[in-house]
Amino acid sequence: MRNNRKLESVANEYIDVIVNRKLSRLCEDCYHTLGWKTISSSSGITSVKLRLERNKKVKNRSELCKLQHECEDALIEIERLIKSRHKKAREMTWITLITASIFFIGSFIAYSFNFFPIAFLFALGFTGLGAACILYYKQIRKLGQNQIPELNSYYERIYHLCEKSEQLL
Repeated sequence: MRNNRKLESVANEYIDVIVNRKLSRLCEDCYHTLGWKTISSSSGITSVKLRLERNKKVKNRSELCKLQHECEDALIEIERLIKSRHKKAREMTWITLITASIFFIGSFIAYSFNFFPIAFLFALGFTGLGAACILYYKQIRKLGQNQIPELNSYYERIYHLCEKSEQLL
């Protein structure tokens, strides 16, 4: 008598995702709703590496892959917006620091030639250094306020995509 039992092998697919530390929870939750399970995670200084697995025979795999690509695009856009905010603020800060340095250099040249009336440039340079720090944080806050509607739209998009994927699973 033969044994008519079929042996089903489970084939899994694996993916490694490297994401910004601040977005790691969102990314992990997003992948879980897409049918992925976290095998391991390792943290770097500014990023987290997630190792994920999913059964290849999951229902509606092609639709889930499509939703996954859309979620990944939204996560990339969120990360791009956050980085651009800091980049623009750093540019403004560098311009202010260079201007303050020019005032410092001018004040030292004036002092070395005993031309004291222009020595007030030192005070301007010193003020510029303090202003650079203040300007950086104000610029971050201002750019952050301008990006809130766009960021919220990406978060909403991820939320709706995750809802669709949960219905497919």
